[in-house]
Amino acid sequence: MNSDKSDPHTTICVLEGFAQFQASGLQHRRWDIEAAKTDAAEFLLRNRLFFDDVDKRFRKLSYPYRYRYDLLRAMEYFARQNNPFDTRMWPAMNWLQEKKQRDGLWYLENEHKGKAHFTMEEIRSPSRFVTLRALYILKHFSHHNAV
Repeated sequence: MNSDKSDPHTTICVLEGFAQFQASGLQHRRWDIEAAKTDAAEFLLRNRLFFDDVDKRFRKLSYPYRYRYDLLRAMEYFARQNNPFDTRMWPAMNWLQEKKQRDGLWYLENEHKGKAHFTMEEIRSPSRFVTLRALYILKHFSHHNAV
């Protein structure tokens, strides 16, 4: 748990898995899981949510996430866990607000590779899924005076 070697894809998947495990009401190794969640969240924040990473997909609005990390997914995790705003989130919050289009919606910018039964939304078009998540994030953090 003291390693600085990790990647955001694995980190966000594990954080979401721990959150679902805890939401189920199970208490097994509760303190270990809380410590791991705290360390993993700090890893993301310490790295500025990978805002400046060379992987440009981190700054594209994607849905579904699949196993891939991106800023929207990270901010959604922090909001759903009722985490307070951390000043290291500012670049991501500004990025999210700038992605809002004139029509008040957020558009799908990226689809991760993989088999799909059907196309839910078209790239470069308004996205119900992305817009819902963006609004949820902004509402959550507005209660923490971040927007």
